[in-house]
Amino acid sequence: MANKANLTLRMEPELKAQAAELFKALGMDLSTATGIFYRQALRCHGLPFEVKLDEPNEITCSALQMAKK
Repeated sequence: MANKANLTLRMEPELKAQAAELFKALGMDLSTATGIFYRQALRCHGLPFEVKLDEPNEITCSALQMAKK
């Protein structure tokens, strides 16, 4: 068996419970899912998903324009 290191993550209990439920449905635990995330990040040389700011939708843009008047 390969040597393993411990990792401590702090997150909201509800987030942890929801993630654990999802990963259990996929046949894995939180530790396995976290390991997959790190492997994918290394493979992609970055985060394995797009990270961007939320852009306001048309309704929000209209409301912002009206608020400026």
